[in-house]
Amino acid sequence: MIEFIGLILALFAWMAASLWLAAFFRLPIQVESDRVARTASDGFDFERGDHSSSITWELEEPISDLVGSSVFFNMNRLDGSPVIERAAAEVVQSDECAVLLYRLAAGDTDEPGLFKAEFEVALTGQSIETRPSHQSIMVRIAPEKSRG
Repeated sequence: MIEFIGLILALFAWMAASLWLAAFFRLPIQVESDRVARTASDGFDFERGDHSSSITWELEEPISDLVGSSVFFNMNRLDGSPVIERAAAEVVQSDECAVLLYRLAAGDTDEPGLFKAEFEVALTGQSIETRPSHQSIMVRIAPEKSRG
């Protein structure tokens, strides 16, 4: 009976540690690609070599505030070194809001690992604003799945 209780406690400790690590590193537990991120903890999972997907960020401000703006996408390794620098992105209108969108290109996901991403919005006549403004969007690139 004591071993069973110890096993249950170990299982709960493992689950708690996994959830804490996911929250600490802002890693989503389960993530789908080609969906809109609404918070910085919403991340994106891709496989190595995937370039048919996109990374998106939902905006809080109306799209009219972005008329004439330029939008860029950046993705860096965790050490800060760039993988994608100021790649052209776009603003699209969804049913409910404006969304920043970057379409992955060939080579963008060649390197497996964990990355931080952000959008830069250059507003007309103003400085550059970063979205999300307080945290980065987490991007995970897994090695290619084996074709079985």
